[in-house]
Amino acid sequence: MQTTQKCWWCGSTKNLTGEHKIKKTHFDYFYNKSEYKELGLKLFKSREDGSIIIQGPKSDFIKFPKFLCNVCNGHKSKLFDDSYDMFFTYYFDNEIKILAEKTVDLCDIYQNQWEEKWILFKKYIVKHISCRLVEKGFKPTHNMINFLNGIDDLFDVKIVLTLKPYAEQLTLNFPPLSIGRLFTHENMIKNELEFSGWFTIKSLSVEYLVQKNINQKSISSNSLIKLNKTDYSSFSSVSITKENIINWQYILEDYQFGSDSMWFHYYMRNMKSV
Repeated sequence: MQTTQKCWWCGSTKNLTGEHKIKKTHFDYFYNKSEYKELGLKLFKSREDGSIIIQGPKSDFIKFPKFLCNVCNGHKSKLFDDSYDMFFTYYFDNEIKILAEKTVDLCDIYQNQWEEKWILFKKYIVKHISCRLVEKGFKPTHNMINFLNGIDDLFDVKIVLTLKPYAEQLTLNFPPLSIGRLFTHENMIKNELEFSGWFTIKSLSVEYLVQKNINQKSISSNSLIKLNKTDYSSFSSVSITKENIINWQYILEDYQFGSDSMWFHYYMRNMKSV
């Protein structure tokens, strides 16, 4: 895989920066909580690169290589970041309610600007996916770039929000911050590569499928977002506490990253995009 020497978004070769794989605000939020430090939990896990305990939010391990210029990774995408932060601030503050109802009303987060800001939220996700693709030696599609630039609607990416399977069983605020593997699939009929993957913030996973023209839905007029939930019976009678969480961490990690790329790919094809 060749080293990228230019910004994948605009093509500039000047002032290249490394985007955080998971937003620095999330690491700042969790690292300020002493109970997580005491537990010695692996707050960031990557099956591809190995699991390690991150020493802090400035660690190079949690950044992509430097392939975004400071303009694209700065003021050009600042509104994306702001909308994303607003969503997760609301999610953290209302997590119990959201887990019970399995819905989020965007009006509660963005008020009468919810349509505009929800598009900005999705632009942050597409920026992350693009970084993930470039990191693995691939390129975002033209539609993805045009979507970021405000030229096109988003057709080539399906985004799904899913609650973690063990979220309701946790008796400790266990905050997994992690990125799943990037699965690559060859569409033999269209002779095209397709990609699927996800990242998780505490009890909510952002899952995605990259496939040309996979997402043909028009912009929704409904501000109510229904969250998917996948549950596993093995967790139904288990209480994950501070005493046993270290042992359970490795089991949770297996559920977190999954093992069957083909299953996940077809699962995502059948899910409804937000």
